[in-house]
Parts: sequence; structure tokens; C-alpha cells
Amino acid sequence: MANKLPFILLFFLAFIGYSQDFGDEQKSIGDAINSKEDESVPVVSPDGNTLYFTRAHHPGNVGGKSDKGDIWMSKKGSNGQWELPKM
Repeated sequence: MANKLPFILLFFLAFIGYSQDFGDEQKSIGDAINSKEDESVPVVSPDGNTLYFTRAHHPGNVGGKSDKGDIWMSKKGSNGQWELPKM
């Protein structure tokens, strides 16, 4: 096993550059979607016209600001911009 260790390490080191770690960089997709509350797990519909995501601690959630997350939805308008999200 000891003679295989260098090959195993080399295998893992070769894929470090292919990690999906994007660091602390955040990208805004517009004021209609991004808020100061926690938004996560964005999923775009197969046709690309509906965005689903989770909002935590938002005053519009069912449980208000203490709610740990509700699913919100936004449609892409005819101008290509995301509309105000709805629950």
C-alpha cells in the first residue's frame, strides 16, 4: 500500500484545479432577486424562464423573519430581467 500512496496523492492533486469552489465571489442577478436576507439553492427551470430559490429570515416568509427558509419563484420578463419574486 505504501508504494501506491504517491500515485493516489498525485491523482487527487491533479483534480484540485477542477474544484467547484468559487471562493467568496458573489454575483448579483438584479435587484428584484437579491435582498439583504439569506438566499440560496437557486434552480432554473429547464426552459430558463423560471428561477426557484430559498430565502431565509425574510419578512415575507410564512413564519416571518424567524422562518429558516421558504421557496420563492421569479419569472423572466420579456425584457430578459427577473421579475419580483413571489412565494
